[in-house]
Amino acid sequence: MGVLIESKRDERTLAWLLDEFGDEAVTAACQRLTGNRRAYVSNVAKALGASPPKTLAAVPAPEALDRIRQILDALGDAS
Repeated sequence: MGVLIESKRDERTLAWLLDEFGDEAVTAACQRLTGNRRAYVSNVAKALGASPPKTLAAVPAPEALDRIRQILDALGDAS
């Protein structure tokens, strides 16, 4: 398939695209990208004519709490 994943949001969006359109359609969309357009999740979504739900942009609570703990730990180590 070759979709470029750069973030957790990309992972969530790709999972949504696969659920909504299926593996074959996502693969075909990657192959339809022309010119210098790389297979970023946003480009694949555009090629499919898809608008991923805005809820995919929100970081799930457990992931957010883990990140906050990491930041607090790093700040604690800095003092």
